[in-house]
Amino acid sequence: MKSSLKFGELTIQCPHFAHPDSIRYGTSRGVQRYRCQACRRIFQTLRQGKDPALKQQACQLYLEGMGMRAIGRILGIHHKTVSRWLVQALPSHSQQAHHRPKSAPSS
Repeated sequence: MKSSLKFGELTIQCPHFAHPDSIRYGTSRGVQRYRCQACRRIFQTLRQGKDPALKQQACQLYLEGMGMRAIGRILGIHHKTVSRWLVQALPSHSQQAHHRPKSAPSS
């Protein structure tokens, strides 16, 4: 019986099947790859992407009235990235707007 790979206290699990039984399966561009023994898919532990705090900061600056290009210059990211983050954040904000309690109409 094979033991699952661990880094400290964290067990590497398949992101597709959430099965803890994985084996090392080579490298890709210097990053270790793993293969799930249950679903046979290959995955990596490292994810590319920006810090969620940076995305939150960009959304906050936009809500305060700053333009997308200015936000991009300040944070060091492309203005189209800022635009994409805002579009992705829009569904969560629109759901909050729909769940606001309605005030009674004034007579």
